[in-house]
Amino acid sequence: MAMQQTQSMRRSPRIVVTLSRDRAREVDRVAIEELGIPGIVLMENAAAALEEAAMAMLAAGPGNNGGDGFALARRLHTQGLGVRVLLCVPAERYTGDAATNLEIIRKMGIGIVELDAEDVAGSLRKVLEPAGRIMMVVDALLGTGATSAPRSPVDQVVRWINRLGEAGAWVLSVDIPTGIDCDTGDALGRGDVVVDADWTVTLGAMKPGLGVGVGRRMAGRVTVGDIGVPGALLERLAQ
Repeated sequence: MAMQQTQSMRRSPRIVVTLSRDRAREVDRVAIEELGIPGIVLMENAAAALEEAAMAMLAAGPGNNGGDGFALARRLHTQGLGVRVLLCVPAERYTGDAATNLEIIRKMGIGIVELDAEDVAGSLRKVLEPAGRIMMVVDALLGTGATSAPRSPVDQVVRWINRLGEAGAWVLSVDIPTGIDCDTGDALGRGDVVVDADWTVTLGAMKPGLGVGVGRRMAGRVTVGDIGVPGALLERLAQ
């Protein structure tokens, strides 16, 4: 949908490196276990970077993974924006920091719709009905850990996101567009089960798959969001 360009943001890390799926996972482990940075702090930093991108997109004109998405929903809600959250797995399956942020947005009164695999269309209508015109949709579905194609009902949600994009909504992907292999840039399944993003905020470090193949075409504008990890750690893991 949009030409790709890798640019810095106010919340871009001072040192930008490219890390594979396994190396990116190691960043979180080392930050939490060795540096003592709580996972929920990394999640909040990620949400702040995503919020900056979201507000920039909304300011540009009309148009609307897991815990990062929940934290972003909370931050956008406090900006006075109308927010609805679609859960693609049952709420009780969320654990740890993601469950904490889910409970916070529930207590804040943010609208939450749990996807009914037996009535996907009905669930999506529940998201749209009170919203009026959707200005932005945030793709926080699968992320960099995905190694297989989106399965039903997530594949139907991906197509729904793309239809919203075609209708004029901005599409913001968290870390990598759902349906893309973060290491190779290939579509994980059929080519039509990939989110077509206007902007991708990839967290902590650049991912190889955002610069090649289908990933390059579908990511839109790409920026690296700062999650508060020291540059020295990123450089060490990139070697």
